[in-house]
Amino acid sequence: CGTLGTMQRHRIEGIAVLDEETGKLTLEVAYSRKRKARKFLKVYQDGMKQLTLRHPELQRKTLRVLNWLIGDAAYQNRTPTVRRVAGDLGMQVSHVSRAYGDLLKVGALVKLDGAYRISPELCWRGTEVQLQEMYRQLQVEDRRALPALREG
Repeated sequence: CGTLGTMQRHRIEGIAVLDEETGKLTLEVAYSRKRKARKFLKVYQDGMKQLTLRHPELQRKTLRVLNWLIGDAAYQNRTPTVRRVAGDLGMQVSHVSRAYGDLLKVGALVKLDGAYRISPELCWRGTEVQLQEMYRQLQVEDRRALPALREG
């Protein structure tokens, strides 16, 4: 018994059966749906707590954008375009753009190579090696060395 191969969304498994009387070998095949890979994300409670405590001035819309960004985080904490976020949340592009600016100002977002990413102080989606590379790009040794989320 073993996996014979895969087709887009199906796994093909089969077992070879030998009929001892006739010597005939037959192959019984079964198809099963592949499981989708589950998305996962590490969320750091202390970073989220500090953001909430240190920045009560953050508006509801800004926090809504941040929550959406964390829920949609791509590998290495990449964020989508302002226009996509605005479209998905049914918000004006200018409001989402302002939220990105506010989140960047308080340290909830960082900008690397011209692209916004969620600060690794708040969450991380990716491997440990990728996280260490991001720390290197941010010029810090590890998460404890990152500056605390900036005071308002």
